[in-house]
Amino acid sequence: DNPMVNVSKLDRDEKLCEFTAKVPLAPIVELGEYKGLTAERPKVEVSDAEVEAQLEELRKRSGKREAVTDRGVQEGDIAVLNIKADGEEGDGRNFMTIAGQTFPQLDQAIMGMQVEEMKQLDLTFPENFQEKDWAGKPLHCQVSIRSLNSVRLPELDDSFAQDLKTKDLKELKDRLKEQIKQAKDAMSADYVNEQLQEALLKNC
Repeated sequence: DNPMVNVSKLDRDEKLCEFTAKVPLAPIVELGEYKGLTAERPKVEVSDAEVEAQLEELRKRSGKREAVTDRGVQEGDIAVLNIKADGEEGDGRNFMTIAGQTFPQLDQAIMGMQVEEMKQLDLTFPENFQEKDWAGKPLHCQVSIRSLNSVRLPELDDSFAQDLKTKDLKELKDRLKEQIKQAKDAMSADYVNEQLQEALLKNC
């Protein structure tokens, strides 16, 4: 390995140099008893529910936004809100939110509101709210909906599967099942290795 050099004397006139060099040595490892160690390997199974959950996640990723003009806010909609606190100058602050995922008071207030509708209400903002000067404070606010979009999910059919480079829905499900199994197999192998390492350390 590369040595660590410390020059203690250097005289160019006498052409003299004294130094020490330290070279790290390879560690000496003394193994404990490693033969005959046992470990339990978890049984790997993939349920239909796990495959369906992955399919639903793929649908969400492929969803397309559509402007909503004929109804009010529903859970899961993407809404741009404007919130103006009493006594604050300006036109308020805009937030892009997913209805049902803000905080309970605000979620309840915006449900059913339509674009450009305004509402006056008291809000107590949570301690972890993104606007630090509002976090944890009760404020009287004006809330309005600036824009509203829903997410249209694709139909779960062969056409959807073909968009994901598989022949049909059955092949897509089989591929997802195999991917989940491979991930679980890797986790199972890691678990076995951890058991073996712990057993080996006890024998050292």
